[in-house]
Amino acid sequence: MTRSFLLLTIGAVGTAGMMIAGAGAQVMQNHDSNAPVNFNADRIEVQDRADRVVVSGNVEVTQAGMTLNAARMTVAYRNQPGSGAGGVEIDRIDASGNVVVTKGDQTRAAMSPSTTSTAS
Repeated sequence: MTRSFLLLTIGAVGTAGMMIAGAGAQVMQNHDSNAPVNFNADRIEVQDRADRVVVSGNVEVTQAGMTLNAARMTVAYRNQPGSGAGGVEIDRIDASGNVVVTKGDQTRAAMSPSTTSTAS
């Protein structure tokens, strides 16, 4: 069973895509980093007290036509009171296990076992 979770955020998948793409930054061209981020996975655990979400098993994260796939991902976030829809901003994404970012016909895979991204 696949579970879904939506976070409205700034720069989440886009920042992770930039970390993976490295020199191939074309994947990021014209990316809307302010678009909502959708998480789909076999397991989604929201850890409110720690301000993080742990997703595992066939993880697929999408944002404005960009897709990030991994076996496991930890997303650290901040609650932004009064910031409108959802009030959540992603600080950091740690992805591991066959990490791949795709946008259109461009695909980039992580060169190391895990990939970390810090949103600005």
